[in-house]
This record gives sequence, C-alpha cells and structure tokens, in this order.
Amino acid sequence: MVALALFLVQILVTMFRYYTRLAAFCDARADALVLVSRKVD
Repeated sequence: MVALALFLVQILVTMFRYYTRLAAFCDARADALVLVSRKVD
C-alpha cells in the first residue's frame, strides 16, 4: 500500500512540474507577443 501511495505521489509531482513549466512557457510566449505588438504600433 505504501508503494502505491509513493508511486501516485511521484506521478502527481511529475505532472505538477510539467504543468508549471508549460504555464511558464505560455506566459513567456504571451509576453513576447505583447512586445511584438507594441513594436508594430
């Protein structure tokens, strides 16, 4: 039972790290689009 709990926690931590990196990537991309749109104006 403990092994199953550790396995599930490991999966959750991995997913948390993935989605945190994905959110940072999307934020950076949005910032880049804002900068590009300001240069055009």
